[in-house]
Amino acid sequence: MDKKIVGEWQVILNPVDGFPLSSDREAVHMNLICVPNTNKWYVMLYSGYSGLNVPVVSILVDLHPRNSTVPILKSHTVPQWPASNWTNHNLPLDSEGRIFCSGHVMLEDGTLIVVGGHKILADYNPGFLGLPTTYKFDPALLSGSNPQPWSYLTDATENPIFMQEGRWYPTVTRLHDNKVVVVSGYKYEYSETNPPQSILNKQVEIYPDSNFR
Repeated sequence: MDKKIVGEWQVILNPVDGFPLSSDREAVHMNLICVPNTNKWYVMLYSGYSGLNVPVVSILVDLHPRNSTVPILKSHTVPQWPASNWTNHNLPLDSEGRIFCSGHVMLEDGTLIVVGGHKILADYNPGFLGLPTTYKFDPALLSGSNPQPWSYLTDATENPIFMQEGRWYPTVTRLHDNKVVVVSGYKYEYSETNPPQSILNKQVEIYPDSNFR
């Protein structure tokens, strides 16, 4: 077959030692990111569980950096939700959230919307507990010496937006008017006397009209 037509898979090698280049993260989720008003493109990935109290980071892979033949890896920290927010959603204070097992979709302007994720409890982890958290990755904020492209989705008063209930691997779709609809995914039910239960979330939620309500 003609490689110019069908393409070809290649392992990216580090010319320094000849070994495959490692991103130090499993690519559980991956997106192609474009910086607005430029021709700069990155592959962005984020991975799975790294341990309690370990910051969550995403990795940008620059496959064609200037003045170099070696792809450049850049990391960006995903903000954790304050413990005070968890108390409003029936979650224990020692809980940690991770955005792997989330759903994501790209808006028209290139902003990546990430919702849901994997709920981690220090003493119990059945594997299907969804998060109600919502994030955005704004590639327009990648410029500067200390870029911070990750932030929470917020309402008109700049308060972080929660979905009504958690979602573990939800389906997220952008509509024709750039609204985002979120369906399915496993939610959680938690109390002090009963262990968390994984239950399919059957609600349909839309952003931004109802702030996931």
